Amino acid sequence: MKKTDLIIFFSALALFGTLWLILSLRHTAGSEVVVSVDGVETAVYPLDTDLTVEINGYDGGSNTLVISDHQAKITWADCPDHSCVHQKAVSADTETIVCLPHRVVVTVRSGEENGIDALTR
Repeated sequence: MKKTDLIIFFSALALFGTLWLILSLRHTAGSEVVVSVDGVETAVYPLDTDLTVEINGYDGGSNTLVISDHQAKITWADCPDHSCVHQKAVSADTETIVCLPHRVVVTVRSGEENGIDALTR
């Protein structure tokens, strides 16, 4: 490698590292969990209260949502693949857990308005 190649490589590395740092610092903690089944919002729970909830999914499916330590996690499901159970606990604004067979979506939101969504002329 030439000296110019090294300069370009380390400059790009520094740029991507800076962008990653900025994006990771923008982590906004959520305040509530929204449960939707088949596209319809069915429940809203606060993240600061520990509780266990049974979610009745699409076509008789069932999921267990546990909220503890300001995090939400699906701990049990009767779907065949259990991918929702293997997803990590969510706590930041807009993080989601999805169970496709039961059409269940668990989303964290901050409860605050983010301001302008779009600007048109």
